[in-house]
Amino acid sequence: MLSNDGYTISIGELEKCWKHHEIVACNLEDKTLAASKIARYFKIDPRSKGLRAFRIVTKETGREVIATEEHPFYTPNGYLSLKDLKIGDR
Repeated sequence: MLSNDGYTISIGELEKCWKHHEIVACNLEDKTLAASKIARYFKIDPRSKGLRAFRIVTKETGREVIATEEHPFYTPNGYLSLKDLKIGDR
């Protein structure tokens, strides 16, 4: 996640300090970035919900995200679940 102060922090790192951070989030109405407080933090084992987790690595930058198949991703075609993304999608 990108903090409002310009550094990145993993979701795991936020577990103990999320109340004290703001992140940069996308305003879905006007497609702008804005500072946002974190409303709550929760942690769920995806297996307890019958979900699988995947590690996604971007080809261009090598950045990665771990997400369940139901996790939404913002794309040029709107939000799509991870399970609906294909290799090469943006």
